[in-house]
Order: sequence, then C-alpha cells, then structure tokens
Amino acid sequence: MKKLSKTLLTVLLLAMAALPWGKVCAQTDPTVRKQVEAIRKAYAQAKKDIEQNDSEDFYDKNDMLLTSNYEALESNRRETIHYYFKKRVDEHTSAFYYQPYFIVRQFNLRDRMFYEEYLFEGEGPTLTFVFNQWTDLRGNKIEERYYYNFHGPIWKMLKGTNKSDELRFEKKSQELISAFNSVMNMDY
Repeated sequence: MKKLSKTLLTVLLLAMAALPWGKVCAQTDPTVRKQVEAIRKAYAQAKKDIEQNDSEDFYDKNDMLLTSNYEALESNRRETIHYYFKKRVDEHTSAFYYQPYFIVRQFNLRDRMFYEEYLFEGEGPTLTFVFNQWTDLRGNKIEERYYYNFHGPIWKMLKGTNKSDELRFEKKSQELISAFNSVMNMDY
C-alpha cells in the first residue's frame, strides 16, 4: 500500500509540473495586474483618439484603410485593414515617419466574420493587446483578449481557444506592421 501511495504521489506531482503554472501565477501577480491595467488605460485612450480621428470635423487625420475583395476557398472574401498612426521624428536623423498605434482587421471566411484589434505602444512599436472576435460554425460569438509585455503574452481572457493563437497574433501583428511600413514609410 505504501509503494502504491508513493507511485500515486509521484504521478500527481509530475502531472502538476506539466500544468501551465507560469500563466496561472502570472495572471495573479500584482506586477502583471498593474501592467494589464496600464494596457487597458492605453486602449481606452487609443479608442478616444480614434473617435476624434474619425469625426467629420477633425482636420489632422492619421489613418489608412485598405480593402481587398477576392475569391478564396470558393467564396468571395472581403478584408479590410484600418491603420491608425502617429507621426514621429527620428531623433538621430530628424526625419519623420509614421508609426501605427492601433490596427483593426476584419475579414470573412464564407459566412463567418472575423474581427481583430491590435494595440501597440512605444517606439518599436511593441504589441501590447489583441482583441479577437468571430462566430463559430454554430453561430456562437467567440471573444479573446491577449495582453503582452516586452517578453510576450502575460494575460489572456478567452472564450474557447488554445495557446497557438497568442503566437499567431504576434506573428500577424508583425506582418501588419511590415505591410504598413512598406506603404507609409516606403520601407521596402
């Protein structure tokens, strides 16, 4: 009986070690909570800036809207990417350039709609937040929120998905920034 208890305890400890405790602990860490609150404030400010930018009487608009219509997977597909950006000045060369702080991407796959928001901060710019929303095949609305710091994802709020998505969003954000730089900053 004692040998069985030791074996059971060993199996239990190994199973617990395999769990994603880093993520669980990170989401309760006070430092991470402060980072998430700061990101939420930056998101709220970005939304205010976007509302001002989109108003009819605002003169100094800084946005770019790209729309693609094409056939994919035997259906018509429409994708829009809306970039909101700020003018920056390079401290070494004094040349100006544009840097996105918020990107909205919408697209469809057959009858399903997908909506993504990307928030960036800093000179990088660095991805700090992703909001992802879509409808599944049953018509249920799925929402995900990913919070990032300089080291990668730190917090996530999900309604059904897996870890591969947070890495997918990091990669997609880099692709969106690269496309923006090719068009707006002539970075070929």
